[in-house]
Amino acid sequence: MGPRRATTTVLVVTALAVATLLAVPGIAAADHPAVGGATFAPAGGTGINSGGEGAEWEHLGSFTTGNPHSDLDFFTQGGITYASVGTIAAGGNSAGQTIVQLTDEDGAVAPSFVAGHPSATCITDPASALGLQHDVEATPKGDVPLNTDWGDLAVREDAQLLIDASDAPGRCHDGGLTGQGLLDAPQGGLELIDITDVTAPVEIALVSHIGESHTVNVDPSRPHIVYSVTSDSIGVAADADDCDDDGDTGELIRGNECGGLGLDGFEVLDISSCLDFPADATTEDKRGIAADGGFAEDEGCRPLVYRYRYDDLDMALGHTNTGSIYGCHELEVFPDDTLTCAGGAALMTFDISGMFDDAGTPEDRTDDTINGDPLPCRLRASTSGPDRATGAPVLDCVQGGTDTDPIDLSVAGWIEAGAPSVAGVEHIASAYHMGRESTTGSADPSQPATEDIDFNHEAEFTHSGDFVLTTDERGGGVLPPGATCVQGVDNTAGNGGIHAYATDRLLAERPEPVTTAEESSFDPEVAFESYARTRPTPRPARAATRPSTAPPSAPARRRRSAPRTCSTRSRGRTGSSWAGTPRAPRWSTTSSTRTGPSSSQRSPGSSPRLPTSGSRRSSTSPRTPTAPGPTPARPATSA
Repeated sequence: MGPRRATTTVLVVTALAVATLLAVPGIAAADHPAVGGATFAPAGGTGINSGGEGAEWEHLGSFTTGNPHSDLDFFTQGGITYASVGTIAAGGNSAGQTIVQLTDEDGAVAPSFVAGHPSATCITDPASALGLQHDVEATPKGDVPLNTDWGDLAVREDAQLLIDASDAPGRCHDGGLTGQGLLDAPQGGLELIDITDVTAPVEIALVSHIGESHTVNVDPSRPHIVYSVTSDSIGVAADADDCDDDGDTGELIRGNECGGLGLDGFEVLDISSCLDFPADATTEDKRGIAADGGFAEDEGCRPLVYRYRYDDLDMALGHTNTGSIYGCHELEVFPDDTLTCAGGAALMTFDISGMFDDAGTPEDRTDDTINGDPLPCRLRASTSGPDRATGAPVLDCVQGGTDTDPIDLSVAGWIEAGAPSVAGVEHIASAYHMGRESTTGSADPSQPATEDIDFNHEAEFTHSGDFVLTTDERGGGVLPPGATCVQGVDNTAGNGGIHAYATDRLLAERPEPVTTAEESSFDPEVAFESYARTRPTPRPARAATRPSTAPPSAPARRRRSAPRTCSTRSRGRTGSSWAGTPRAPRWSTTSSTRTGPSSSQRSPGSSPRLPTSGSRRSSTSPRTPTAPGPTPARPATSA
């Protein structure tokens, strides 16, 4: 028998080691080393062979690392397929990212440990464990499967970076003045790790965000565009203190307008300056180290960071429990520039085509820039102690400006500074849920898991675009009762599942606009009309709601100045076809030509912030290394 070929699917299973690991080569040559590695063992009895009738799995083996794991992403270099696997907090193996090889350059299965990146090599606050989860994205991704068929829109070049996410203070490479992440730790965020030498991954920049980074996403057609996604909970209540100084103390207001570091939305980065370095560039070159040892303002990896905040409460607030809204928790982008946002109390869809300036080349997305105004972030050194410090710069988007003219970039300070924002993001429609309740001590929440979503965790379109599948993080966390799963017991109060919504029944407008705390909910039965299959017998409402009203009409056709050949989608669908045409996938991938809005048609008043292709891009924001200033209180987050 010849070598095994990876012609279908390789399942990667990472396990928590129960024995001491042997020392292995390949640990990252960073500012400090990782401890430990990973060993590969051939298949044994693991009990993973499960599924419906006819389901078959072939267990090839397992990598044992010594850590509990969180997320993983696949990428290729030179025809070889790799996976990078994130860890939760810290473990026996201190690699925040463990890189393993899955196939050789000929496609034959050839599993082996490659390297570990030491972003989890420190003592951490146990309360931050679920936030320091090291979600990961590679960019570009090379020739690996994507979330849908991107065709020739996807950039299939070799991977250059891993992007490591932390949703809590105390990450090793910016862990606070104590160096242990326990005191004075700045907000978490993204860590950009160079893997052009995959055997020696090394961080070249970090970004600190107000909402931190619960998850991270990369646009497959724009490998320089990265989304930092928060899971923050933002309180909603009457503006008793008149935070916005408009004299109305009865209106509902989002709590981050009064203070705190929560973000209801997401931030998007242009990391063009962090890609495509010359082959002979050193780590110092990529970090932008100046001759005097400081950080050069316009050299090296200098991301531009843009902020999107929900336009209003109407798109994001649930139908019953209306005391909080949430960041996107996890988002996905699709070939027609639609974005799905799993926003806790609501599933939201957005049109982001107007967010990009195509630089006069609509057929090529790789030179797109972001419309709007970037945050005035500040370049500074790592705050970690000498044993865990990094020579990579930190882009501080919490305390921005300069050392002599600091700018508070919390939502309240950002609004006061003029709210510099990304332009061209349009809300399309929402599916409204009950709002978070199952983890607040309720044994009998407003709706069980068989009827509604407690917390929208992740959302993706089906291939046809007719439906959105979304998961319920009901329960959440790692402790009972919510995280308990007992065979034979159907825990509909504490365990969630997968819900399906019909795209053309998502609501373009909230049935009852949010006005006051007393009039912020609406009849759940109206929200349930968005389901792909409505319930035959309505469950009696348990919360005080208004009389049922008819849902708004299906979302209107997306506003574009010209049709896009990469999208056959229309929200004027009738029967079983898209706008009267034979049913087909919601995006065509036979051509990469874009006929959507050009730079002259998008976002009046916005101009490109960066040079066009062919030059290194750098921010115009003032950046000077300085000690971190005081930061407001941190918001609650969801696992």
